[in-house]
Amino acid sequence: MQLLQFLVVIPAILAATSAVPAADHTVQIREEMSLMAGCNNQVGRCDKNGCTPKFANAWSLIGYCTKGTYKDCPCDKCNNQTDKCSKNGCNGSRGICQSGKYQGCQCN
Repeated sequence: MQLLQFLVVIPAILAATSAVPAADHTVQIREEMSLMAGCNNQVGRCDKNGCTPKFANAWSLIGYCTKGTYKDCPCDKCNNQTDKCSKNGCNGSRGICQSGKYQGCQCN
């Protein structure tokens, strides 16, 4: 008898959960794709094209340009480069800049 009740309850639960619409992320994905298309589909340099970058915090390596040619596009603080730990106020320790313009970036 319990098995029969179980078999009746399961379809009811599935019907109720499938009736609840899932969040539609299509719009967000389209907006991000459109933005990236305007950014040449890449993460650019934060130190070129009048970028004036903004980061979530001092240790974030990817930010976004607030001005310039690629306004609102993502940018890479480290610019895919490794520089000396003694330059640009880096104060490098164990191969990572601890302060300055490139805080969080690798150094040597």
